[in-house]
Amino acid sequence: MLDGGAIGLEVSGRQRARWQKGLLDTLWANRDMLFRPRYGRIGSFAMPYLWLFELLAPLIETAGLITIVLAASLGVLSREFFIQFLIFGYAFATVISMGAVLQEELTYKRYNDWKDVARLVSYCFLEHFPYRQLHMVWRLRGLWEFFRGDMNWKPLERKGLYSEAGGPLISQLESSRHHKRAGFGGRPILGLTGISATFDNPLRFPSKAGVSGKLWLRPSSLTRTIPQFISETR
Repeated sequence: MLDGGAIGLEVSGRQRARWQKGLLDTLWANRDMLFRPRYGRIGSFAMPYLWLFELLAPLIETAGLITIVLAASLGVLSREFFIQFLIFGYAFATVISMGAVLQEELTYKRYNDWKDVARLVSYCFLEHFPYRQLHMVWRLRGLWEFFRGDMNWKPLERKGLYSEAGGPLISQLESSRHHKRAGFGGRPILGLTGISATFDNPLRFPSKAGVSGKLWLRPSSLTRTIPQFISETR
């Protein structure tokens, strides 16, 4: 999946909301793949994981917060245990995030300036509070918009990849959608939901982004549904 970095919290919120809408749209269109042995590990493990831990995660987190508030209101919540658990959970999750950033840098050495790595490590302290709570609200908004029937892909201001033809790559993809839902063969493809553009020229990743090379999008590769793609590649 290609996407550029959103600029500002408001734009990031709209971006995450429509990711959630696209996820629900894709999973619902391919719901018959759940627990189907003919689709192998994707049907048995990947699809259930996406339903439970990606799609339903904001609902589960919201239910957890409501449970905490109710328990505190009814006097059945141990304040000492709650504070200790909160500190431990935050510290453990932050250490895991910092370890992932440092391990990636030690393994792949993607960044030329140590200040970039230091900045990423500092962001780890904000990932689980307050960013995670904001992310939960944005994803809930995406679910609400989906069930309300709002499937428009609102324009976003981004920065990131550029094509050989000039201009932002993501903006070209965005304009090709006409801000409407699009599917391939009756079902959207995971990671390509809403993209209906056809490209005859390669799209180049700028070397300054730390990645170089070309990407080709062929019409034949965008017309397969998930089951067709799996059956062809097994």
